[in-house]
Amino acid sequence: MAVLIAQPQQNGPIVAICGGSLISDELVLTAAHCFNILPDFSMLKVRLGGWNITTERSCNDRFCDGRIMDVAIETAFIHENFYQDFNSTNIHHDVALIKLVKRVNFTDFITPICMAESNSCTVPEDLKKFYRVVGWNILGKDYVANLTDFVGDRQQYSIGTRNIHGTDCDYIFQPTIEICTKQVNNSENQFVDFGRSLISKEADGYWYLQGHGVWEFGNPDAMPYESDIFTRIACYRSWVESRCYLG
Repeated sequence: MAVLIAQPQQNGPIVAICGGSLISDELVLTAAHCFNILPDFSMLKVRLGGWNITTERSCNDRFCDGRIMDVAIETAFIHENFYQDFNSTNIHHDVALIKLVKRVNFTDFITPICMAESNSCTVPEDLKKFYRVVGWNILGKDYVANLTDFVGDRQQYSIGTRNIHGTDCDYIFQPTIEICTKQVNNSENQFVDFGRSLISKEADGYWYLQGHGVWEFGNPDAMPYESDIFTRIACYRSWVESRCYLG
């Protein structure tokens, strides 16, 4: 997981804006609407390498992670058909590709995730497919989250969710380019990170990036009825690959 951070004012606080996924040594995939929060990406950096985004290094009773790495952004590609209606929950083609100013060295804590294959850009027959949603469950609340204002550690965690298809989703999402899910454990908190990652472990034993979070809908007081919409990454693999050449 990666975090988009910014310092909008000189000597001001650092804010965490969105999650993202490292897909190569210089590319990060995230949600396009993250750039509506802070359009000037020259103020943005990508933070890599830590599960606790508030500290230089995170430790538990078994081991420590590596030191975090903040890398500036060279450019960002927003999908040309990205659409967001601020008066409703309509938002589609919500994908953006970030190119970093330098290539990063992979470590035990900085590694890319595989992207879903283009041939999986279909409505899955297995509507009970199991995913994990990964992030910090703090990014994007009130649009920006001040790293210095966090109470306690903000460590990366994940929740279980399953693909669904039916009345909960059909009126609001496009199944050919999006995935709709519900949490499988109603004891888990609502997950609200902007740009949160939807991943799945496939038959080859590897984890694959299947989606990036767009929005949640439903009654947050009626969990587990809250549903989440994710951009279906497999449907945008060719778009990502074409931008690699442009960059």
